Amino acid sequence: MLESLIIDLFEKVNRKTITQENIDIIVTLLEENNLDDVIMVPIWFTDLFKSILQQENVPRTFYRREIHQGDITNFLAELEELINAEWNDCGEAVEVFFPNINMFVCISSEGNFYEIINQRKGLSTDA
Repeated sequence: MLESLIIDLFEKVNRKTITQENIDIIVTLLEENNLDDVIMVPIWFTDLFKSILQQENVPRTFYRREIHQGDITNFLAELEELINAEWNDCGEAVEVFFPNINMFVCISSEGNFYEIINQRKGLSTDA
């Protein structure tokens, strides 16, 4: 599931069809970061990519960090080489702006939350 989401994100933000070489890189990154088994991937992490692809606003959403899960922080750092975006690793958070789809994402490892903002729509505070 995560592999197909990353492939879709690659094609959407890079605006090109993914090559087999890049698919192989994604598969390797998932394996190296222990994210190739669905049991090791937190549900919130797949939800994050689904929301980015659907260009949805997601207000600050807290997640629970599980001990026996893959290395998300390292995976995001390595994904930077494949996905056309402005990546900013602040230490306690990773901020990513996808200019081709006008999406801003913040993933805080210190605060255990993520937030997604569609820059065209803004983030509504209405309930």
